[in-house]
Amino acid sequence: MTLLALGACMAVVFLIYLPGLEGQFVFDDYSNIKNHSAIQIEDLSFESLYGAALSGESGPLKRPLSMLSFALNYYANGLSPYFFKLTNLIIHLLNGLVIYFLTILILKGYRATSPRDLSSARIYLVSLIVAALWLAHPLNLTPVLYVVQRMTSLSAGFTLLALILFVMARLWMIDDKRGATPLLALSILSMVLASLAKENGLLFPLLAFVTDATIFRFRLGPKRKGCRLLVGFFALTLTIPAAAALGYIGMHPDWITNGYTNRDFSLAERLLTEARVLWFYVSLLLLPTNSRLGLYHDDFLVSHNLFEPITTLLSIVGIVIAITVAFRSIKRMPMVSFAILFFLAGHLMESSVFGLELVHEHRNYLPDYGPALLAGWIVTTPLASRRSQIALHGFTVLFGIALLAVTAIRAQYWSNPLEHSMQEALNHPDSPRAVATLGAVYGELATLSEDNEERYYPLACRTLLHAAELRDNFTIPYFKLIGITNEIGRLTNPLWINELTERLLHRPIAAGTVSIANWLIDSQREKNYLVDPVVMDQIIKSVLANPTLGGRNRAEFLTAASKYFWRNRGDYESALYLIAKAADSQPSRPKYRLHLVALLITIGRYADAEEELRRVADLDHLGILHQDIRKYQALIHDKIQTGRARSNGVSG
Repeated sequence: MTLLALGACMAVVFLIYLPGLEGQFVFDDYSNIKNHSAIQIEDLSFESLYGAALSGESGPLKRPLSMLSFALNYYANGLSPYFFKLTNLIIHLLNGLVIYFLTILILKGYRATSPRDLSSARIYLVSLIVAALWLAHPLNLTPVLYVVQRMTSLSAGFTLLALILFVMARLWMIDDKRGATPLLALSILSMVLASLAKENGLLFPLLAFVTDATIFRFRLGPKRKGCRLLVGFFALTLTIPAAAALGYIGMHPDWITNGYTNRDFSLAERLLTEARVLWFYVSLLLLPTNSRLGLYHDDFLVSHNLFEPITTLLSIVGIVIAITVAFRSIKRMPMVSFAILFFLAGHLMESSVFGLELVHEHRNYLPDYGPALLAGWIVTTPLASRRSQIALHGFTVLFGIALLAVTAIRAQYWSNPLEHSMQEALNHPDSPRAVATLGAVYGELATLSEDNEERYYPLACRTLLHAAELRDNFTIPYFKLIGITNEIGRLTNPLWINELTERLLHRPIAAGTVSIANWLIDSQREKNYLVDPVVMDQIIKSVLANPTLGGRNRAEFLTAASKYFWRNRGDYESALYLIAKAADSQPSRPKYRLHLVALLITIGRYADAEEELRRVADLDHLGILHQDIRKYQALIHDKIQTGRARSNGVSG
């Protein structure tokens, strides 16, 4: 019966999300999917799939499983956001089903190691409630409708599957059954798949350790056959890798500090701020109103020290108290311990030292399973008073309905780009990204017709200029203003140019600056924007002169600028200089040198192109660029043969 009820819940969740599938790509969807040519495959050959899978730039492992899934989506349905989002929704529903079975196994583990009586009926009821709450919660919406966050949901799915295999192995150990070793081996395989979707999958051993410490309390069967196996499993998957990672970071601290090059906060500020962020996530779990939820949270106040703001110190103290409660409650209230430690462990990667953005809702997708399990446990706990029991159950039903309502309203917003961006800006008026996104949508509408131009262009200008006022190094609004104004054939306000170049030259390069600058550069050719070459030169020189532009961002911008001078200006000398600088700045990334090969072929320097192509082949250790290398080899051969034929014709 509970499985049928879960099926009905999944059907309701599907219908609630259905309108949101009509929405468009947003934010990082563009760089990872819409404008990412490597996943836009035309066949299912091994080379196409392999190249797409290893084309990711989002993490150190390249997230090949996620990139491959995007490529298959494109092959089946092109760049239709609908089918990308439909795939995400299916993954979300399957994850809910996995959570249902995981909860059953965890509760059976609890029953096997606890003296308290736990009926099978309650086990299945708790599992149903947990899965239903998790599926319906609006905090889990972005991994569904924000397409690129399939990386999160796919990784979470394989991590949950790994936990199922681990818990099954532990149950077999307690019963002294054989077969635990293959299950643990399969859990490691599932962890690998999770990590290839997103690096968060590497947290599985820690989550398994939390599960064992709180639910199983490391107990074994009467014969204690699995003791060595369990110790070996955690040594292999947790202790040794953690020690190796800490040792590597200790010897290469720049691996962490380089992530803060283009951030508005330091490592210390991030750690302080994340204490408050974690409590913010908890508040969203308990009170997920649409006015507090959002795609963008770049308006979140940075903690500069323990007392600025004072909630920083209070948040840190609160986390210490929560951890203390968790450890002290393992015997008496293991579900409380599990909820706290699972939630904190699930956030360890994205809410710690790495130079990521401060707040994103999708980071709760897996960690909020811990609180969901605790909620399901609490609402099914028998109470002495029947009236109290009825009140608790009534509150649970109302809370579930409220979750569905908020998710439904939010999915409806996501179905319309204008309505969605207006709602985001309304809910987060101090978010530069939210306000700029609304201004950009107004701008896109202004380019559709003359009537639209009269209505939306003034709105676009006012909104984008307001977004620029929210942060002094935020340049996206000015790039959008220049692009939109030129597309509709109006003159660009010189004050915008002056302010943009001033920020690009003297302010720290903010995240997203290089991407939007590259968009404007590419638009000169693709949309025939008539931006004055003098203005483009100013922009390019300002960005390159900024000392905070480094690493892959610098290489990306050098490549875009090179293409501009090559294809728009016919200035091959400048183009060659810029692309050579890009290739030399990132010697371990041969894709930049491949652009150099293309330019050398264009200007007829075939011998140099062949030499550079050999260097690309030597650097392409994974064979990602194999198809491109063969294409350029054939092109060079054809060019040389054509030249010889022409030469022979003239001689004859």
